[in-house]
Amino acid sequence: WKSLENGNLLSAAAASHFDAMLTRDLGVPFQQHLPALPVAVVVIQSRTNKLDDIAPLLPAILNGLTTLTPRTILRVP
Repeated sequence: WKSLENGNLLSAAAASHFDAMLTRDLGVPFQQHLPALPVAVVVIQSRTNKLDDIAPLLPAILNGLTTLTPRTILRVP
C-alpha cells in the first residue's frame, strides 16, 4: 500500500473491496475526477495523522461513513 499513490491507490482500495478511503490529503478532491472514483473518500482535516488529533473527529467520520456511496467525497473538519 505504501508504494501506491493517487488513482492507483483508490483503484487498489476498490479492488480490495474497500467502501471508503480516509486521507489527510486535501488535494484529493481536486486531483481526482469524482465520477471516476471507485470508492468514497473521506478527507480528514486534522493537524496530524496521530490518533490524538484524529480522535475528536471520529464521531463525524463514523456518522459520514453510514451514508457515503462510491464517487462521493466527505470533508471532516
